[in-house]
Amino acid sequence: MLATETHRETYSLSHVLIVDDFDANRTLLARLAQQMGLSPITASGGEEALELFLTHRPGLVITDLCMQDMDGIELTRRVKAAAGEHFIPVILATSSSEDNLIEESLGVGWDSFIRRPFSLSLMKGKINSMLRFARMHHKTMQLMAAREQEEQLAEQLFSRAVEQANVKDHRLHLYKQPAATFSGDVVLSARRLDGELFFLLGDFTGHGLTTAVGALPLSETFRAMVNKGYDSRQILEQINLKLRRLLPVNMFLALAMVSVSADGRIATIWNLGLPDVLLQRRDGRIEPIPSENPPLGILNSLGLTAFNTTLSEGDRLLMYSDGVIEARGEGEELFGDQRLLDCFCNTPETGLIECLKHSLEQFTQGRTQSDDISMIEFHAGPAETSSPATFSPQAPSNAEVLSGAWRWSLELKGPDLANNNPVAQAMSHLLETEGRDSCWDPVFTILTELYVNALDHGVLGLKSSLKHSAEGFMEYFQQREKRLSNLNTGSIQVSLQLTRMSQGRRRLDIRIIDSGPGFNVNEVMQRQAQGDDESRLMGRGITLVSSLCTSLEYFDRGTSVHVVFETA
Repeated sequence: MLATETHRETYSLSHVLIVDDFDANRTLLARLAQQMGLSPITASGGEEALELFLTHRPGLVITDLCMQDMDGIELTRRVKAAAGEHFIPVILATSSSEDNLIEESLGVGWDSFIRRPFSLSLMKGKINSMLRFARMHHKTMQLMAAREQEEQLAEQLFSRAVEQANVKDHRLHLYKQPAATFSGDVVLSARRLDGELFFLLGDFTGHGLTTAVGALPLSETFRAMVNKGYDSRQILEQINLKLRRLLPVNMFLALAMVSVSADGRIATIWNLGLPDVLLQRRDGRIEPIPSENPPLGILNSLGLTAFNTTLSEGDRLLMYSDGVIEARGEGEELFGDQRLLDCFCNTPETGLIECLKHSLEQFTQGRTQSDDISMIEFHAGPAETSSPATFSPQAPSNAEVLSGAWRWSLELKGPDLANNNPVAQAMSHLLETEGRDSCWDPVFTILTELYVNALDHGVLGLKSSLKHSAEGFMEYFQQREKRLSNLNTGSIQVSLQLTRMSQGRRRLDIRIIDSGPGFNVNEVMQRQAQGDDESRLMGRGITLVSSLCTSLEYFDRGTSVHVVFETA
């Protein structure tokens, strides 16, 4: 509302500036203006007229073409420049018969032309016409100003709803520069209960308000799935299903998403239609990770391919929308890939994003861009909130068992093991039944470690020894994906049983049984307890689970495990 009122009061449509070096002409036009209910302001030359225009800000200018100090053409040029985005109509009056002079003056921006001698009725018609156009333009500007205010308010609320819940992580840096009030790009981050970090950069088709409609369902689905404990593949599949139902046929979402393990050593990178994700190793090598998957919201089902890798402190990763490399400079030249890569070689301590921002500012020189510009930079290393190396095991409770208990169980067989996440389903039931309390956070880690052991080593028969090196870790992931895609046999049972106890305590019994051949439990526990450098990539496993629960027992050669967890 304030912007609308300010715009309405900037120029007065009831005032008209009349410029002519003949007194008789000024008097005649001034009298006509008064008869029309307008307030005339008169000037005998261009310099005087310009001063009066800047002082009184009239809504209409009538000027003679030929004057001594400044002609009507130059005056028109300066009036239009001073008015800026405001439409101030200029009527050019002259007794000259040189048509070429009139044609040459068209470029300065006068709005109507009249040749002397003219009838007062014709001039009156031109004045009314020009004022009508001016009122329409002023009304349009008022509406645009009001709409811009509303859009800015809506964008603030929208951004809070979509991105305010992003987790803070010192390793993660996010940047967005929208091409319009609403951005078609989305940057999101969330942390799973076990400490795994997820972040994504999404680019909807186009930009502006219409492209922002998909951002809410995207952010809601992403955070809900992360909070429930799903893995990155399942998150992407669910986002695709939701966008496929909601988006119009001409819209889709190009996206890159990364998940980083709680210890910061393992990353899974997905690229679905964005420019190459760039991973720079600490020795300076750059590994491009191209898009190997279709954008989301187009196909009903996806055959997703991920890039799995180990990370070392000093590695860094950059995700960016195509608005970066397609930014336009002088002569419509594109920013391009090479300028982006140059920042990897000449990065200041402030980081890649700051280097790219500076380079883009120099290249574009303030030019309006046609697409949103967004970037995410990640520096590999341990998280500040990562779990400590040691834990204090829970002490058994002396609380009495009370009435009231429930049991939940699920059995997955064959191909269903590749397409379902029982950990997320179990946690969802637990939290919906017992309430979302931080006391249950360790249960997610317990379930995840035990289920991954049952699936990877029990059913799939993968060897932990592969993970002794970064190269072996990559082979481990490749074998895992291959065996999962061909899985037709095998089964895993997961069950939870909650018992209510005195003193407000609760006991949760967790049992997981797999169809694998089993393993030497004592040997594995002894190896993980040593924690030597050779096995640093092998995960936290049984040692971590033991530290989080009251008791842990394996049965039937390691194919069955029973864990007891009690709340304080």
